[in-house]
Amino acid sequence: WITVVAVPRSDFMQGVTGNVMRTALIGAGAAAVALAIGLVILGWISRDLSRLAQAAREVGAGRLETPLEVHRADEIGDLAEAFRQMQQQLTTDRLTGLVNREALLRSINARIRLHRRGADDKGFAVLFIDLDDFKLINDRFGHAAGDRALIEFGDRLRGASR
Repeated sequence: WITVVAVPRSDFMQGVTGNVMRTALIGAGAAAVALAIGLVILGWISRDLSRLAQAAREVGAGRLETPLEVHRADEIGDLAEAFRQMQQQLTTDRLTGLVNREALLRSINARIRLHRRGADDKGFAVLFIDLDDFKLINDRFGHAAGDRALIEFGDRLRGASR
């Protein structure tokens, strides 16, 4: 037996067409939300990467003390922390932990420039300290003893100054 039923198209396609339209609208809405979230995340990441790049340019120009305000708990945060450690190592003496000569001279020159422009009305002084016969310590007792003497001197100097 063969049975043929003639039904108007609007009767059996009405539900299907409505479902297809709703699905398309929901999909377009979900895509728009995903795009918006992606753009927000991209802006957040690119802002921190831009800060890192700017800090790298500043260090490349010789301004080693440039602060880096990136604090995150991901790879970009790890990169920022490594950059801060690099800045610290570039400005301090590895043995004593005191500011190294290059950083000290940059600081003195910056202070002189401020003073000359009139932006700093306070006086300042520079004190140079020479350790007499330090070479004798290295020659007589060895470099390890000389290193210990420098570390002790650095600790005392740090404790006696601000």
